[in-house]
Amino acid sequence: MKLILDGKLKWVGILGQKRHYQSVLVDLLEVQRAAHALGPETISQREFAKRFGFKKEVAHGLVKHGYVRGVTCERAGYQVTRIPPSEVDAFQQRYVSLAELSRVSGKSHVTVKWHLDQKGIRPAFDPKKVCAHIYRRDDISA
Repeated sequence: MKLILDGKLKWVGILGQKRHYQSVLVDLLEVQRAAHALGPETISQREFAKRFGFKKEVAHGLVKHGYVRGVTCERAGYQVTRIPPSEVDAFQQRYVSLAELSRVSGKSHVTVKWHLDQKGIRPAFDPKKVCAHIYRRDDISA
């Protein structure tokens, strides 16, 4: 009914002469597309994780603890958290994961972490909360 009231459906009909909610006809495929449609202006936490080479739990932890701003949308009657592109870009400019540092340097993550620890460089976020070691790019380049 919300899709009808919000004007999201192109075709709505009435069965017979009755003006009753059970008499409303809709195109099932159109309802399914509208119910599952999400704006192209955001990405899922899974997509965010994939873009940065994280597990989904890392993206979830970043959003849950407020390190990455998520927006809540309704999808098929459920609340889902999506991430705006501005947050994706800001995160990429400010932070780098230990896994990425390891990949770029060609050294194991243990070795890279040891060198960072020796320099006094600590993760930007509590690794227990976000399930990963993520560092400020400014700290790495200093």
